[in-house]
Amino acid sequence: MANAAVASTHETGARAGEELGARLREQLSGTAPDAVIVFASPQQDHRALLRALREACDPGVVVGCSSAGEFTSEESGVGLSCAVGLAGDDMRFAACLGRGLRTDRTAAAEAIVAGFRGLDAPGFRHRSALVLTDALAGFADDLVD
Repeated sequence: MANAAVASTHETGARAGEELGARLREQLSGTAPDAVIVFASPQQDHRALLRALREACDPGVVVGCSSAGEFTSEESGVGLSCAVGLAGDDMRFAACLGRGLRTDRTAAAEAIVAGFRGLDAPGFRHRSALVLTDALAGFADDLVD
C-alpha cells in the first residue's frame, strides 16, 4: 500500500533539509521514503538542503527543482521549501536527466526515455512520468509532446 507525506519549512540550508526529512519520515511512521520530490526557493542553499534531507530520511530517489513560489495543501508563500515523500511496496521509482533541451530537444527527450525503468515489469500495470523542466529555457511544450 502506498503512503504519502507532505512537509514545508521556512528554514534554510541544512536546517531546512533536516526539518523536511524528519517530518516526512515521521509522517511515514519511521519508514524511509522511496521517493522525495522537493521544491525550494531559488534563494535556498540547495546543496546543504539536499545533503541534510538525505541524512535525515534516507530517501531512495530525490528529484525536484527551484520554484517561483512554493505551496502545499496547508501552506503557500515565497521562500519556502516543500517536499512530498512517497513510500510503498506497490511502486517503483527512477530518476533520469535530459540535457541540452534548447539545442537538441530530440536528444534531451531520448536521454530521458532511456532512463525509464519498469517498462517490462509485469507486476506493475501503470506507468507515470513526472517531467520537471525549466520553463525559462524554452521548448518545454515540445519536450512534453
